Amino acid sequence: KANELFMRKVALALVGYMIVLAVVYPYMVRDQFGWWDVALLVMIIGAGSLMEYLFGITSRIFLVANQEAYISLTLLIASKIVSTIVTVILILQGFSIHAVRLAMVVCFALEPVLIQLIVRKKYHIRTDVEPDYSALAHRGDAVAHSLADVISQNIGVFLLAILTSPVVISIYSVYNLVLENLQKIQKAFTNNLEAVFGDI
Repeated sequence: KANELFMRKVALALVGYMIVLAVVYPYMVRDQFGWWDVALLVMIIGAGSLMEYLFGITSRIFLVANQEAYISLTLLIASKIVSTIVTVILILQGFSIHAVRLAMVVCFALEPVLIQLIVRKKYHIRTDVEPDYSALAHRGDAVAHSLADVISQNIGVFLLAILTSPVVISIYSVYNLVLENLQKIQKAFTNNLEAVFGDI
């Protein structure tokens, strides 16, 4: 319960960040794209992360701690497959980038919602309890670790967003997909090891 309330605060901070980014970033690329197009795209992309913080993370942490990370990994793989199929269909049909990204967000947003439903149904989790904040005594360390991870994973795109054009970012993103997928394969193995060490 404490973790869920904490994630809601993180989600609220994310909403603030999305609004600032949606207002500021379009001015940085206004020569190439319209203000509304960029602002809307920022909000669409951010909505996927928002769904993750509101619904998925707490349940995913619970599954990992309970040695059942395979449930969330299975749903993640299924959502990626469905998202890829939907994306290809929409691109071949000539839909806009906004429609394609929105469809991807919807596909990925189903995964955290389903994880939460599965956890609540399988474990009959009560939500009417008082939060135990002592369980999150070291949350500052976890936030710092997560922030450092996000920065290290996305520093290339961040610097390119400030220093170059969206065309260069697009090219970089396509080439970076290979590295990101290799990292995801590696994380699939190490995430399970974390649960084992936690159990020990």
